[in-house]
Amino acid sequence: MLGQLLQPKHPIVYANTVEQLRIYADGLGLCLREQTAIQVMHGQGTYQLLLENTRGRSTRGELLLADSERITWRVEQQGSYLQVAFIGLQPIFGQWHTRVTAEHWCVDMKISTTQQRPHEY
Repeated sequence: MLGQLLQPKHPIVYANTVEQLRIYADGLGLCLREQTAIQVMHGQGTYQLLLENTRGRSTRGELLLADSERITWRVEQQGSYLQVAFIGLQPIFGQWHTRVTAEHWCVDMKISTTQQRPHEY
């Protein structure tokens, strides 16, 4: 136990890095170097994705959806996860899908105030 206290903590080494962030009218797109596991969390007025073992720069912004609903979003480091969070004043719904380009593995997120069927995105 004493040895653990005296040893320096090792910095987290991330397997993945965000290389592009795109802002769409109704969501975001993140492009990474490699594929990663994604966890989804949602609650009343929130929708979040956690990208495992991924590093990215903290940033935030706002979306104005077609129904005039304002949704704030933020990208933040949470330990070894990169958290992408959307927050609204009323219930919001999210969907995501992946796409692969010649150089990147991307995840596109779409936010709405009405629940969409999974095949519509």
